[in-house]
Amino acid sequence: MCGINFDYVLCGGDKEVNQHCEQWTDGTNALVVAPGQFILYDRNDHTIAEIQKREHDVVYAQDVTGPFSPGKKVVM
Repeated sequence: MCGINFDYVLCGGDKEVNQHCEQWTDGTNALVVAPGQFILYDRNDHTIAEIQKREHDVVYAQDVTGPFSPGKKVVM
């Protein structure tokens, strides 16, 4: 399709009950920041598991942001 390597991920994985649950917790919302890199909510465990099956590493925000100082301005 247009010369683009494309692979879709089922929101919530392959079980319908998880698909229904994670569609309501924004499992389909993702922000692409670079080719193959994106941000999504970490509460969508089944969607994340599907992404990991495609050899993506998961990095959680608390692991890269560290503790915040009171009053410090942060964009994430």
